[in-house]
Amino acid sequence: MENFPSKFKNDTKEDSFISVDEDFLPEDSIDENNNNTADNLNLFSKNNYNYDKINWNLIENEEEDYNKEMMIGPENNIGFEDKDPLFYFQLFLDENFYYYVSTESRKYFYKKCETEKNLNNYKDKLYLLDPLFIRKYIITILSMGLVDLPSYKLFWKKHPLFENFFVKSLISKKEFEFIVRFLHFESINIVHDKISKIRYLVNYFNSLWTKYSPFAKTYTIDETMVPYRGKLGIKQYIPNKPIKYGIKIYAIADSDTAYVRKWHIYSGKYDRKDTDNIVLELLEGVASYSHIFMDSHFTNFPLLEHLHKMDYYFTCSISKNKKGLPNKEENINLESNKIKAYRSGDFLLVKFKNKKLFFAVTNYYAHRTFQITEKCRSEEKQQEESEKIKYRNENQIEDKNRKQIRKPECIINYNLLARGVDKNNQLASFYFSNTRSVKWYKKIFLYAVEVCLINSYILFKKYNNSKISVFDFKLRIIEAMRDSIIEKKEIVSDKIYADRLKGKHFLEKNSENAQRQCKICSIKKIIRRSRYHCHACKISLCVEGCFKIYHTKKELKLI
Repeated sequence: MENFPSKFKNDTKEDSFISVDEDFLPEDSIDENNNNTADNLNLFSKNNYNYDKINWNLIENEEEDYNKEMMIGPENNIGFEDKDPLFYFQLFLDENFYYYVSTESRKYFYKKCETEKNLNNYKDKLYLLDPLFIRKYIITILSMGLVDLPSYKLFWKKHPLFENFFVKSLISKKEFEFIVRFLHFESINIVHDKISKIRYLVNYFNSLWTKYSPFAKTYTIDETMVPYRGKLGIKQYIPNKPIKYGIKIYAIADSDTAYVRKWHIYSGKYDRKDTDNIVLELLEGVASYSHIFMDSHFTNFPLLEHLHKMDYYFTCSISKNKKGLPNKEENINLESNKIKAYRSGDFLLVKFKNKKLFFAVTNYYAHRTFQITEKCRSEEKQQEESEKIKYRNENQIEDKNRKQIRKPECIINYNLLARGVDKNNQLASFYFSNTRSVKWYKKIFLYAVEVCLINSYILFKKYNNSKISVFDFKLRIIEAMRDSIIEKKEIVSDKIYADRLKGKHFLEKNSENAQRQCKICSIKKIIRRSRYHCHACKISLCVEGCFKIYHTKKELKLI
């Protein structure tokens, strides 16, 4: 880890402000070629694909099982055993992260000061954007996920039903609101586009999630939604999703553990990459002979053939109206619980109808079927009761709520393994701190923090063979982060504006003889207004006592 700057410069100009050195950030997080122009993107295209070469032959009998070669990789995180939860969480949110967010937030504050002159009165609060307070903000956000209240303001309310002494001892409500207002992530190193305000963090987390991802043989590529109903050009509407309005995110996750390896924020029509190239982007760094599971949103035959040439196995659902499917007329008359299978070279296509017609295509499984037991739906229950059909389980106990059915092997495994991204979202949703925000990129940031926590939770369980719950894991991280702050005995100080202790300072009358709240009295929680202010600091102060204290005391918080 590189040496970090010990303190920020006193000059209030943006040019004199420190910048995050790219040397101590992950190399993959710095996307130098991210111009998003057609000339700079080497994209996969399916326009010239010849569908006539797909020749489907009907399979009459089941095929023999055959073993496919699977990549066996090393465990790339040797030495991660027997570590505390905070160790795994700090793999993703380390000191580099806090210094970067602090730097960009300060730049944003100075930028806002150019247009909103009244913000100059808040320059003495700029210490709240220090890395220490960014860390406190993260602790508070995680705590709000464990204690669900209708509004974040209730955490500081003086009422025995709501008052939270843990949060109040960590940060005040005004400090929290100040950080939320000026929290920013935009980097000057990135070309501005629709998601430039968060693109740097997307690349940053992608590099770290990929770096520490455990080896996996099966992966899931799926989409998820971050809820957002404000005015936004990249906002999506998906009617069949639980979250209908929001920002769409494509992600790849381990099918077994639900560890998210990489993500991509979809910017709608402004996104230069279609779903095919997004899939290939998510697969960068994934070992050959890995098994990929995708739903029909991503699946088409040009992409599948391209993945086959890249030595990837896949099992995907595919829409019935996709080009290249055989005998579309037969789909209408296919009877319930019937199976039809076709083969074209290494590709196997299976049509199965239970309540609805389902298509699956794979280059890994042979055509085999197995008898499984499923729960009956409400309509099926009524039909079984009318026909007096009784099913028995292994103990010979009557059970009308279950039935036996034969299903293709590829569909059985697809239902089991194509839920990696959904599992990660489910784990994050249990204690998700979704505070309200008008800024869309802050919603993405909160989602990324939760993914970091779930990924660290998965690593902790893997390397410590632990059965800890998400609640206990999150609680241990919160307590450890708070204890680390207390142990360091870091005192809040006004480091940025140390020049208030130097130079010449004189009292001046406010314009139009206006009265403003005294800064020192405000710290003491005393309501007292003054008609005078310091001509250099532009801070309202009482003539007696407060003016002297402000320009002689170093630690204002200790008054």
